[in-house]
Amino acid sequence: MTPKRVIASSYMRDKVAKFRDLAYVVGILLWLQSAYMMSSIERDLPTIQTLWRIWAEVDLGVHESAEFLAEFGVTRRKRMFILWSHRSSHPVRWLVLCLFVALAAGSVQLETGDVHAMGKTSRVRIARLALSKDNPRPASMRRLLWELDKRTSLKPILTPVEVTINDPQLFLYPLIYVSGSKAFPKLSAQDVVRLRTYLVSGGTLFFDMAEGNPKGPFDTSVRRLSKRLFPQQPMQKLKQKHTLFKSFYLIRRFGGRVLQAPYIEGVTQDDRTMIIYSMNDLNGAWERDNFGNWTHPVVPGGSSQREHSFRLGINIAMYALCVNYKADMVHIPFIMRRRK
Repeated sequence: MTPKRVIASSYMRDKVAKFRDLAYVVGILLWLQSAYMMSSIERDLPTIQTLWRIWAEVDLGVHESAEFLAEFGVTRRKRMFILWSHRSSHPVRWLVLCLFVALAAGSVQLETGDVHAMGKTSRVRIARLALSKDNPRPASMRRLLWELDKRTSLKPILTPVEVTINDPQLFLYPLIYVSGSKAFPKLSAQDVVRLRTYLVSGGTLFFDMAEGNPKGPFDTSVRRLSKRLFPQQPMQKLKQKHTLFKSFYLIRRFGGRVLQAPYIEGVTQDDRTMIIYSMNDLNGAWERDNFGNWTHPVVPGGSSQREHSFRLGINIAMYALCVNYKADMVHIPFIMRRRK
Protein backbone atom coordinates (compact mmCIF):
# COMPACT_ATOMS: atom_id res chain seq x y z
CA MET A 1 0.00 0.00 0.00
CA THR A 2 1.36 3.42 -0.99
CA PRO A 3 1.98 6.09 1.68
CA LYS A 4 -0.91 8.14 0.28
CA ARG A 5 -3.33 5.24 0.71
CA VAL A 6 -2.02 4.53 4.21
CA ILE A 7 -2.63 8.14 5.21
CA ALA A 8 -6.08 8.12 3.60
CA SER A 9 -7.04 4.86 5.31
CA SER A 10 -5.83 6.14 8.68
CA TYR A 11 -7.80 9.32 8.15
CA MET A 12 -11.01 7.39 7.49
CA ARG A 13 -10.48 5.24 10.57
CA ASP A 14 -10.03 8.39 12.65
CA LYS A 15 -13.24 9.85 11.22
CA VAL A 16 -15.19 6.71 12.10
CA ALA A 17 -13.71 6.59 15.61
CA LYS A 18 -14.53 10.26 16.06
CA PHE A 19 -18.22 9.67 15.49
CA ARG A 20 -18.48 6.27 17.18
CA ASP A 21 -18.27 7.66 20.71
CA LEU A 22 -20.75 10.36 19.76
CA ALA A 23 -23.09 7.68 18.43
CA TYR A 24 -22.99 5.73 21.68
CA VAL A 25 -23.66 8.78 23.86
CA VAL A 26 -26.40 10.20 21.66
CA GLY A 27 -27.95 6.76 21.25
CA ILE A 28 -28.19 6.18 24.98
CA LEU A 29 -29.64 9.63 25.65
CA LEU A 30 -32.23 9.41 22.89
CA TRP A 31 -33.18 5.87 23.82
CA LEU A 32 -33.81 6.99 27.41
CA GLN A 33 -35.80 9.94 26.15
CA SER A 34 -37.98 7.80 23.90
CA ALA A 35 -38.46 5.31 26.75
CA TYR A 36 -40.49 7.93 28.56
CA MET A 37 -42.94 7.85 25.62
CA MET A 38 -43.44 11.58 25.00
CA SER A 39 -47.05 12.55 24.78
CA SER A 40 -47.24 14.28 21.38
CA ILE A 41 -45.52 14.88 18.06
CA GLU A 42 -44.77 18.46 19.09
CA ARG A 43 -42.66 17.26 21.99
CA ASP A 44 -40.78 14.95 19.61
CA LEU A 45 -39.68 17.78 17.32
CA PRO A 46 -36.50 18.72 19.26
CA THR A 47 -35.41 15.09 19.14
CA ILE A 48 -36.11 14.82 15.41
CA GLN A 49 -34.17 18.03 14.76
CA THR A 50 -31.23 16.71 16.78
CA LEU A 51 -31.22 13.47 14.79
CA TRP A 52 -31.31 15.41 11.53
CA ARG A 53 -28.33 17.53 12.59
CA ILE A 54 -26.34 14.39 13.40
CA TRP A 55 -27.26 12.93 10.01
CA ALA A 56 -26.10 16.13 8.27
CA GLU A 57 -22.87 16.20 10.27
CA VAL A 58 -21.99 12.72 9.11
CA ASP A 59 -22.67 13.75 5.51
CA LEU A 60 -20.42 16.79 5.99
CA GLY A 61 -17.68 14.58 7.38
CA VAL A 62 -17.97 12.23 4.41
CA HIS A 63 -17.70 15.10 1.89
CA GLU A 64 -14.68 16.46 3.72
CA SER A 65 -13.14 13.01 3.46
CA ALA A 66 -13.80 13.00 -0.29
CA GLU A 67 -11.91 16.27 -0.72
CA PHE A 68 -9.06 14.90 1.40
CA LEU A 69 -8.80 11.73 -0.73
CA ALA A 70 -8.80 13.79 -3.91
CA GLU A 71 -5.82 15.77 -2.68
CA PHE A 72 -3.85 12.51 -2.39
CA GLY A 73 -4.65 11.55 -5.96
CA VAL A 74 -7.11 8.76 -5.28
CA THR A 75 -9.16 8.19 -8.43
CA ARG A 76 -12.82 9.18 -8.55
CA ARG A 77 -13.98 5.58 -8.95
CA LYS A 78 -12.04 4.46 -5.86
CA ARG A 79 -13.22 7.50 -3.93
CA MET A 80 -16.84 6.62 -4.69
CA PHE A 81 -16.30 3.04 -3.51
CA ILE A 82 -14.54 4.06 -0.27
CA LEU A 83 -17.06 6.79 0.63
CA TRP A 84 -20.11 4.66 -0.17
CA SER A 85 -18.84 1.81 2.00
CA HIS A 86 -18.14 4.16 4.91
CA ARG A 87 -21.42 6.01 4.46
CA SER A 88 -23.60 2.91 4.29
CA SER A 89 -21.86 1.17 7.20
CA HIS A 90 -21.25 4.23 9.35
CA PRO A 91 -22.42 3.45 12.92
CA VAL A 92 -23.96 6.87 13.38
CA ARG A 93 -26.02 6.57 10.19
CA TRP A 94 -27.43 3.20 11.19
CA LEU A 95 -28.12 4.37 14.72
CA VAL A 96 -29.87 7.54 13.60
CA LEU A 97 -31.98 5.61 11.10
CA CYS A 98 -33.08 3.14 13.80
CA LEU A 99 -33.90 5.97 16.19
CA PHE A 100 -35.97 7.72 13.52
CA VAL A 101 -38.04 4.56 13.06
CA ALA A 102 -38.40 3.95 16.81
CA LEU A 103 -39.36 7.56 17.49
CA ALA A 104 -41.93 7.58 14.70
CA ALA A 105 -43.44 4.31 15.93
CA GLY A 106 -43.61 5.61 19.49
CA SER A 107 -45.27 8.82 18.37
CA VAL A 108 -47.87 6.98 16.30
CA GLN A 109 -48.58 4.64 19.16
CA LEU A 110 -49.05 7.55 21.53
CA GLU A 111 -51.22 9.50 19.15
CA THR A 112 -53.52 6.54 18.53
CA GLY A 113 -53.52 5.56 22.20
CA ASP A 114 -54.54 9.00 23.43
CA VAL A 115 -57.59 9.36 21.21
CA HIS A 116 -60.77 9.43 23.27
CA ALA A 117 -64.27 10.65 22.55
CA MET A 118 -64.15 13.21 25.35
CA GLY A 119 -60.41 13.52 25.84
CA LYS A 120 -58.69 12.43 29.02
CA THR A 121 -61.86 12.96 31.05
CA SER A 122 -63.25 9.76 29.50
CA ARG A 123 -60.46 7.69 31.06
CA VAL A 124 -61.11 5.76 34.28
CA ARG A 125 -59.90 7.55 37.37
CA ILE A 126 -59.53 6.07 40.84
CA ALA A 127 -58.75 8.14 43.91
CA ARG A 128 -57.65 7.55 47.47
CA LEU A 129 -60.05 9.10 49.96
CA ALA A 130 -57.90 10.89 52.52
CA LEU A 131 -59.74 10.35 55.80
CA SER A 132 -56.44 10.59 57.68
CA LYS A 133 -52.68 10.67 57.07
CA ASP A 134 -52.53 6.89 57.45
CA ASN A 135 -51.53 5.44 54.07
CA PRO A 136 -49.57 2.20 54.59
CA ARG A 137 -49.67 1.13 50.92
CA PRO A 138 -48.85 4.28 48.91
CA ALA A 139 -47.76 2.49 45.69
CA SER A 140 -50.31 -0.32 45.58
CA MET A 141 -53.07 1.29 43.51
CA ARG A 142 -50.63 2.30 40.78
CA ARG A 143 -49.82 -1.37 40.25
CA LEU A 144 -53.48 -2.39 40.16
CA LEU A 145 -54.23 0.34 37.61
CA TRP A 146 -51.37 -0.98 35.46
CA GLU A 147 -52.85 -4.50 35.61
CA LEU A 148 -56.30 -3.09 34.84
CA ASP A 149 -54.90 -1.38 31.76
CA LYS A 150 -53.12 -4.53 30.52
CA ARG A 151 -55.81 -7.10 31.26
CA THR A 152 -58.99 -5.27 30.30
CA SER A 153 -60.20 -2.88 27.62
CA LEU A 154 -60.36 -0.04 30.14
CA LYS A 155 -57.89 2.81 29.82
CA PRO A 156 -57.34 4.14 33.33
CA ILE A 157 -55.17 7.05 34.33
CA LEU A 158 -52.24 5.15 35.82
CA THR A 159 -51.47 7.61 38.59
CA PRO A 160 -54.05 7.62 41.40
CA VAL A 161 -54.83 10.89 43.10
CA GLU A 162 -55.85 11.84 46.60
CA VAL A 163 -59.15 13.54 47.33
CA THR A 164 -61.03 14.70 50.38
CA ILE A 165 -64.74 14.51 51.00
CA ASN A 166 -65.11 18.23 50.29
CA ASP A 167 -63.10 18.10 47.09
CA PRO A 168 -65.15 19.53 44.16
CA GLN A 169 -63.75 16.72 41.96
CA LEU A 170 -65.02 13.92 44.23
CA PHE A 171 -67.98 13.02 42.02
CA LEU A 172 -65.72 12.51 39.00
CA TYR A 173 -64.27 9.33 40.52
CA PRO A 174 -66.45 6.22 40.21
CA LEU A 175 -64.29 4.38 42.75
CA ILE A 176 -62.55 5.75 45.83
CA TYR A 177 -60.62 3.65 48.30
CA VAL A 178 -59.24 3.76 51.82
CA SER A 179 -56.38 1.51 52.87
CA GLY A 180 -55.37 1.80 56.50
CA SER A 181 -54.07 0.18 59.63
CA LYS A 182 -55.12 2.82 62.16
CA ALA A 183 -58.34 4.44 63.26
CA PHE A 184 -59.43 7.51 61.30
CA PRO A 185 -61.19 10.52 62.84
CA LYS A 186 -64.94 10.65 63.19
CA LEU A 187 -66.49 12.56 60.30
CA SER A 188 -68.68 15.59 60.79
CA ALA A 189 -72.38 15.37 60.02
CA GLN A 190 -71.86 17.51 56.91
CA ASP A 191 -69.13 15.18 55.64
CA VAL A 192 -71.32 12.14 56.23
CA VAL A 193 -74.14 13.69 54.18
CA ARG A 194 -71.79 14.55 51.31
CA LEU A 195 -70.20 11.09 51.29
CA ARG A 196 -73.65 9.47 51.37
CA THR A 197 -74.71 11.65 48.43
CA TYR A 198 -71.64 10.49 46.50
CA LEU A 199 -72.44 6.82 47.14
CA VAL A 200 -76.16 7.09 46.39
CA SER A 201 -75.34 8.97 43.17
CA GLY A 202 -73.37 6.00 41.82
CA GLY A 203 -70.00 6.11 43.55
CA THR A 204 -68.33 3.14 45.20
CA LEU A 205 -66.19 3.18 48.35
CA PHE A 206 -63.68 0.38 48.90
CA PHE A 207 -62.14 -0.19 52.34
CA ASP A 208 -59.07 -2.39 52.67
CA MET A 209 -57.69 -3.23 56.09
CA ALA A 210 -53.88 -3.35 56.07
CA GLU A 211 -53.29 -4.34 59.68
CA GLY A 212 -54.77 -7.83 59.38
CA ASN A 213 -56.49 -7.47 62.74
CA PRO A 214 -60.28 -7.90 62.77
CA LYS A 215 -61.91 -5.75 65.44
CA GLY A 216 -58.80 -3.57 65.44
CA PRO A 217 -58.85 0.26 65.27
CA PHE A 218 -59.27 0.48 61.49
CA ASP A 219 -62.01 -2.16 61.46
CA THR A 220 -63.85 -0.32 64.23
CA SER A 221 -63.66 2.98 62.32
CA VAL A 222 -64.95 1.40 59.10
CA ARG A 223 -67.97 -0.19 60.76
CA ARG A 224 -68.77 2.97 62.70
CA LEU A 225 -68.73 5.06 59.51
CA SER A 226 -70.81 2.47 57.66
CA LYS A 227 -73.54 2.67 60.29
CA ARG A 228 -73.60 6.45 60.11
CA LEU A 229 -73.82 6.43 56.31
CA PHE A 230 -76.56 3.82 56.03
CA PRO A 231 -78.19 3.05 59.37
CA GLN A 232 -80.84 0.87 57.72
CA GLN A 233 -78.41 -1.22 55.63
CA PRO A 234 -76.00 -3.22 57.81
CA MET A 235 -72.68 -4.44 56.48
CA GLN A 236 -73.04 -8.08 55.44
CA LYS A 237 -71.02 -10.81 53.80
CA LEU A 238 -71.45 -10.87 50.03
CA LYS A 239 -72.73 -14.17 48.72
CA GLN A 240 -70.80 -16.12 46.12
CA LYS A 241 -73.47 -15.38 43.50
CA HIS A 242 -72.91 -11.62 43.87
CA THR A 243 -72.09 -9.82 40.63
CA LEU A 244 -68.81 -8.62 42.15
CA PHE A 245 -67.41 -12.14 41.85
CA LYS A 246 -68.12 -12.38 38.11
CA SER A 247 -67.79 -8.78 36.90
CA PHE A 248 -64.63 -9.78 34.99
CA TYR A 249 -63.05 -12.89 36.49
CA LEU A 250 -65.01 -15.75 38.00
CA ILE A 251 -63.79 -15.50 41.58
CA ARG A 252 -63.83 -18.74 43.55
CA ARG A 253 -60.87 -18.03 45.83
CA PHE A 254 -60.12 -14.90 47.81
CA GLY A 255 -56.79 -13.12 47.80
CA GLY A 256 -54.87 -10.63 49.86
CA ARG A 257 -51.56 -10.27 51.66
CA VAL A 258 -53.13 -12.38 54.41
CA LEU A 259 -56.31 -14.45 54.61
CA GLN A 260 -57.89 -13.16 57.79
CA ALA A 261 -61.41 -13.49 56.42
CA PRO A 262 -62.34 -15.75 53.47
CA TYR A 263 -65.11 -13.39 52.39
CA ILE A 264 -65.88 -9.83 51.32
CA GLU A 265 -68.36 -7.62 53.15
CA GLY A 266 -70.45 -4.81 51.79
CA VAL A 267 -73.36 -2.43 52.20
CA THR A 268 -76.04 -2.90 49.55
CA GLN A 269 -78.98 -0.68 48.69
CA ASP A 270 -81.39 -1.12 45.78
CA ASP A 271 -79.44 -4.11 44.43
CA ARG A 272 -76.18 -2.14 44.30
CA THR A 273 -73.29 -2.57 46.71
CA MET A 274 -71.96 0.90 47.50
CA ILE A 275 -69.40 0.00 50.18
CA ILE A 276 -67.00 -2.93 49.72
CA TYR A 277 -64.83 -4.06 52.61
CA SER A 278 -61.87 -6.47 52.61
CA MET A 279 -59.95 -7.44 55.73
CA ASN A 280 -57.22 -9.29 53.83
CA ASP A 281 -54.98 -6.37 52.80
CA LEU A 282 -55.40 -6.57 49.03
CA ASN A 283 -53.26 -3.46 48.62
CA GLY A 284 -50.39 -5.19 50.39
CA ALA A 285 -50.49 -7.99 47.81
CA TRP A 286 -50.51 -5.50 44.90
CA GLU A 287 -47.69 -3.23 46.01
CA ARG A 288 -44.21 -3.18 44.44
CA ASP A 289 -41.24 -0.98 45.28
CA ASN A 290 -39.42 1.31 42.82
CA PHE A 291 -37.20 -1.59 41.71
CA GLY A 292 -40.15 -3.81 40.79
CA ASN A 293 -39.86 -6.09 43.81
CA TRP A 294 -42.92 -7.15 45.77
CA THR A 295 -43.07 -5.09 48.96
CA HIS A 296 -44.77 -7.72 51.11
CA PRO A 297 -44.83 -11.52 51.14
CA VAL A 298 -48.21 -13.13 50.60
CA VAL A 299 -49.15 -15.86 53.06
CA PRO A 300 -50.04 -18.63 53.02
CA GLY A 301 -50.75 -18.99 49.29
CA GLY A 302 -47.76 -17.19 47.74
CA SER A 303 -47.89 -16.23 44.06
CA SER A 304 -51.24 -17.94 43.46
CA GLN A 305 -52.83 -15.96 46.26
CA ARG A 306 -51.28 -12.76 44.88
CA GLU A 307 -52.78 -13.46 41.46
CA HIS A 308 -56.21 -13.92 43.04
CA SER A 309 -55.67 -10.60 44.81
CA PHE A 310 -55.21 -8.86 41.46
CA ARG A 311 -58.25 -10.61 40.02
CA LEU A 312 -60.42 -9.52 42.90
CA GLY A 313 -59.11 -5.95 42.62
CA ILE A 314 -59.92 -5.87 38.90
CA ASN A 315 -63.39 -7.22 39.64
CA ILE A 316 -63.95 -4.46 42.21
CA ALA A 317 -62.99 -1.80 39.64
CA MET A 318 -65.19 -3.37 36.97
CA TYR A 319 -68.11 -3.65 39.38
CA ALA A 320 -67.78 0.02 40.31
CA LEU A 321 -68.05 0.90 36.61
CA CYS A 322 -70.56 -1.66 35.34
CA VAL A 323 -72.49 -2.56 38.53
CA ASN A 324 -74.91 -5.43 37.79
CA TYR A 325 -74.26 -5.63 34.07
CA LYS A 326 -72.98 -9.20 34.37
CA ALA A 327 -76.13 -10.19 36.29
CA ASP A 328 -78.10 -9.91 33.04
CA MET A 329 -79.47 -13.28 31.92
CA VAL A 330 -77.80 -12.93 28.52
CA HIS A 331 -74.43 -13.68 30.17
CA ILE A 332 -75.55 -16.84 31.98
CA PRO A 333 -74.71 -19.39 29.19
CA PHE A 334 -71.19 -17.96 28.77
CA ILE A 335 -70.58 -17.90 32.52
CA MET A 336 -71.77 -21.48 32.88
CA ARG A 337 -69.38 -22.61 30.15
CA ARG A 338 -66.54 -20.86 31.97
CA ARG A 339 -67.40 -22.73 35.17
CA LYS A 340 -66.94 -26.15 33.53
